Amino acid sequence: MRLLLFLLVFLSLVTSGCGGGMTVKHVNPDKPNVIESNERVVFGRVIFVTHSEEMGDASFPPLGLGLVHVETGKRAWKTVGYEKTVIKDAISDDLVTRELPARKLWFENDGTFFWILPTGSYLIDALGWGFTRILFLSDPDPVKPTAEKVFPLFKAEDPPECGFVVGPNIVFNVSGDSGALYLGSLLIDMDIKKSEHGIEIKNINRIEIKDEYAEAIELLKSRCPLFSLTIEKRLMTGTPDRPVSAANRRCPTAAEMFLRETVGGVISGAIGAVMMIPVDVPVMSPPSITIPSFGK
Repeated sequence: MRLLLFLLVFLSLVTSGCGGGMTVKHVNPDKPNVIESNERVVFGRVIFVTHSEEMGDASFPPLGLGLVHVETGKRAWKTVGYEKTVIKDAISDDLVTRELPARKLWFENDGTFFWILPTGSYLIDALGWGFTRILFLSDPDPVKPTAEKVFPLFKAEDPPECGFVVGPNIVFNVSGDSGALYLGSLLIDMDIKKSEHGIEIKNINRIEIKDEYAEAIELLKSRCPLFSLTIEKRLMTGTPDRPVSAANRRCPTAAEMFLRETVGGVISGAIGAVMMIPVDVPVMSPPSITIPSFGK
């Protein structure tokens, strides 16, 4: 029943609003040049650069993404790619290899992404990390995320049940004659704390958009040797009228969760609910977004 209720709420969120949901496609390494006339390949990197006593210095990609197609209002709600899978042919019973759609991470483990998006203007209004206790998911390893743990974000101020969210308010435009656009590297440097309640942001040190074009091109060639679309550098940028925001949400400990699931868990459930109220991140002064002076 709980899972059913969660799915119903999730579907209502996805389908709410004027635009509905949008699927982000990953570039197929075997067919990297196959796109529709109204689509472009966009690539770059998004990464959390973190510092903590518990984990030291560690970099990991967001598990949650808030990506909006501005003209239509559509939000990205899932991402898919293609994987080669050996299956049995229905007629001949022979084993054949097929490319089948599969759920993917928004970003690779190093933060890189190679997406196919419809033309238009885009806003990244939320990047998050965390997990949902209600589905009894195990605490994910930040450095080695798995596709089952990704999630869409619908509000920059609304983190996952256990985790954090940053609202960087980054924009970019997908248009022009080039088949591919390099968007740059978005680095969010912050101090964090890891505990039995999950990972929380202590302070955001800086947000920076870097031009790593040469390295990105080499990586693109190594992952997609057949890639031949024309490439234009068009770095994403910040929005001065939208300040950077961030929020944490502490989840219950395993013991608190156990009590909440028992017959006598009404009181403990209330305590746990209080512990999961979003908390403003104590940033002494909101960081500005550093953007290279060169490039578009």
